[in-house]
Amino acid sequence: MTERNEKQPAHIHGGGKHVQAAKVAHAHPGNPGRNLRKFVLTVHLTSLVGSLGAIVVSLVLGVVGLTGQDAQLVRVVYRIMELNA
Repeated sequence: MTERNEKQPAHIHGGGKHVQAAKVAHAHPGNPGRNLRKFVLTVHLTSLVGSLGAIVVSLVLGVVGLTGQDAQLVRVVYRIMELNA
């Protein structure tokens, strides 16, 4: 008796006809590799979006600080930038 290749669908004999059973994709909740990859991807994307947000805020504050005409506004902007650094 030969072993069936796991990648091949199972063969079912029904009513004298040779029918191939359809493979059903099952979710594997116990698969730690897949769950770990999803978690790492989520953490990576979250940190990426947060970092890009911090960069955009720094650029906007820098432009406001350089082009601002009000001295008090410029001081506040640079203080905020110090906190962000």
